[in-house]
Amino acid sequence: MSAVSAVLSAPLADTPQTLVVFRVGPVWLSASVEAVEGVIPRPGAMAVAPQAVPCVTGFFDHRGETATVVDLRCKLGLAGEGGSHLVMVRGEAGLLAFAVDDLHDVAPAERFQWNAPPAGVPPELFLATLSRDQRLILHTDFFALYRFPGTTSVASWVAHLQRLGRMASAAASEAECALPRSPLRPPSELQSELQSEPQSEPQSEPQSEPQSEPQ
Repeated sequence: MSAVSAVLSAPLADTPQTLVVFRVGPVWLSASVEAVEGVIPRPGAMAVAPQAVPCVTGFFDHRGETATVVDLRCKLGLAGEGGSHLVMVRGEAGLLAFAVDDLHDVAPAERFQWNAPPAGVPPELFLATLSRDQRLILHTDFFALYRFPGTTSVASWVAHLQRLGRMASAAASEAECALPRSPLRPPSELQSELQSEPQSEPQSEPQSEPQSEPQ
């Protein structure tokens, strides 16, 4: 059993070696990078998907192949539209394009602290909770996201993240106010003062008066 699976109540069947970390709305997610083929900007023109397909927003041609766009905001029960980038993943369903708001990192799995998934989120969708750099990350699987019909149970987790964010911002503001500050002046002001200071002229040595010869 790997060090990652050892801390989980239900060990992962396949422990990922490398993770891709991305954001959807206020939620940070991670998944194995194994099936990822790349990340591209979201194209402007797409074919409209049938309404019968849940959380699939359209199709587009990617290098001569049809890619299916999956709206992760819909999957997570989040309002609004997003997804400026698409994570391209290949699987049994063909080429899938997962719409994400931000791609944060690609890093080895051992760099993260692994914990059991939080209560109240679908256990078949979120396999663990990761933490790194004071950020909480839900670990998932791209193919589980694609098969999942969508949920609103992530709302409590989103509210929890927002509370943590407000607490962290308040703590940072208090710490910043507690630090003594010295008055800072813009470099342009300092430079103009330096240029306006008169240059001191070198002082000439006093000349000694000639001594008179004795009579």
